[in-house]
Amino acid sequence: MTDTERNNRMLDDLFGAATTDPKATPSPELLARVLEDAEALQPQPELLPTRPRVAQAGLWQRLAQTLGGWRPMAGLATTAAVGLLIGFTLVQVVGAQDVTTLVAGDTSYYLAYLDEAYFNLTEGE
Repeated sequence: MTDTERNNRMLDDLFGAATTDPKATPSPELLARVLEDAEALQPQPELLPTRPRVAQAGLWQRLAQTLGGWRPMAGLATTAAVGLLIGFTLVQVVGAQDVTTLVAGDTSYYLAYLDEAYFNLTEGE
């Protein structure tokens, strides 16, 4: 028999004797005191500091911040408006046939082929 087996047998005998001994059971007062001490030693939850909720920026405000502010946004809006203006007025000067030739790329097309009214920069003539 090894020492480990002998120690295990001794422990089994001690545990068997403790379960049958009526004096080995703790009194209800002792259990109440132990539970009271255990509850007193339990960590209490900490209250997290509450921060006021910050309103998030809207879509236009985030877009303006991304593009650099309201001044660049005004420049972009002006550029878009001028581009639309030029696009609509150029349709009257350049005919549908001319645009088709430009897109198709069949021939070389130069600004000289455009309508002469496009290049007329003087007002009285």
